[in-house]
Amino acid sequence: MLRGTILFGLAMLLAGCATPGVADLPGGSYQLQPSESADPMETWEEVLVQREGTTRRFISHVRNTRSKTTLTIMDPATMATLISCTQEAGRFSRSGILRPDAISPELPLALLQLVVWPETAARKGLSPDLSLRSTAGIRTLTNGGDAVLIAEDLRDGGRRITLPGYATTIRLRTIPSP
Repeated sequence: MLRGTILFGLAMLLAGCATPGVADLPGGSYQLQPSESADPMETWEEVLVQREGTTRRFISHVRNTRSKTTLTIMDPATMATLISCTQEAGRFSRSGILRPDAISPELPLALLQLVVWPETAARKGLSPDLSLRSTAGIRTLTNGGDAVLIAEDLRDGGRRITLPGYATTIRLRTIPSP
């Protein structure tokens, strides 16, 4: 199931524009993989982002049709689109009302793919300094010995994503379509 809306939390940190489809990560980069690299899916999630002592709540919607992947992050009170990231036919675009920031615009979709896409597909996008490893319920991205991303399936059916380089933790919980 698509739990990549974790990317949504990080999306709070970025803005919108068209870019080449490469996300900068601590110690490396990730080239977005084609939409057909994963099975079709659609999910809605509540996203709680903890950063710098604050917690923010969002709603995310992810849809992959194998020809197009869209990740939309919304304000839960108004359902206004804060960020919408789309990849289609090898092109990436992002729009939304959040102001630009120093974080890669591709980061939300990259996190989605690193956490949810089949491991073999996700590995294809990694720069040589990064390594992706999965064990029962945990997927870890490292740069040498340093953790870049830790995604854990939780007993309650949710997921926790820890991003040490961003001092950010994201908790996801699947919700019904609003």
